[in-house]
Amino acid sequence: MFVMLLSFFIILNAMSNFEEIKARDVLTSITVAFSKEQLPDDLNANIVEAPEKSYHEGNTLDKLRELFEAQIAGVKTKTNRLGTIMHLRMQLDDFEKQLAAPGTAFGGTLAPTLVSLLSAEDDVPYSMEMLINLDKNPATLQNETPQNVVQNVTRVAGYARLMEDAGLPKKYLSAGLSEGEPGTIDLYFKRYEPFNPVGHGGEE
Repeated sequence: MFVMLLSFFIILNAMSNFEEIKARDVLTSITVAFSKEQLPDDLNANIVEAPEKSYHEGNTLDKLRELFEAQIAGVKTKTNRLGTIMHLRMQLDDFEKQLAAPGTAFGGTLAPTLVSLLSAEDDVPYSMEMLINLDKNPATLQNETPQNVVQNVTRVAGYARLMEDAGLPKKYLSAGLSEGEPGTIDLYFKRYEPFNPVGHGGEE
C-alpha cells in the first residue's frame, strides 16, 4: 500500500504544473503560520524550460547575415559545410552607400552593431575580410591598368579605416582585391585565430 501511495504522488507530481500565483498563496500561508520572516519577492520554480521554448536566436554568423540582409538588397550568402565561415556578396555601390554616407545605417547604428557582433561571442571574436572584385586577377591588372588597381586599393582601404573608426581592432580586419564579379564586394566572416609564427606543432 505504501508503494502504491508513493507511486501515486510521483505520477501526480509529474503531471502537475507550477503556477507562481497559487504557489505564492500557499507559501504565504505557511510563512504566516510557522515563521515571522517575509516572503521573498523573487519566486522561481525549480524547473527547466523546455528546449523548444528556449531556442536561441542564432549564432554570430546568423546575426551578421540578418544584419546585412536587412540593410542591403540582393545580398548573396554562402556558409561552409561546418558552419564556421560565411561569405556575403553584394553590390559594391550599395555597400559603400551604407558604409560611408553620413546618417545612413553604417553612419548610425549598423557599424557599432557589426563591431559588437564581431568582438566576441562566448569570448571568441570573429574576423572580417573585405575583397573588392575585379574582372581579372589583380596581379595581371597591376601590369595592364595600374591606376585602376591603385584606385580600388584606396577604396577598400577607406572601408577598412571606417570600420576601425567604428571600433573594430585592426587584427580582426583585412582588406584587398580579388578576381570575381565586377562591381561587387565579398565579405568573409570567421572565428579569429591569432597568427602563430611557429605553427601548431612548434614548441620553444
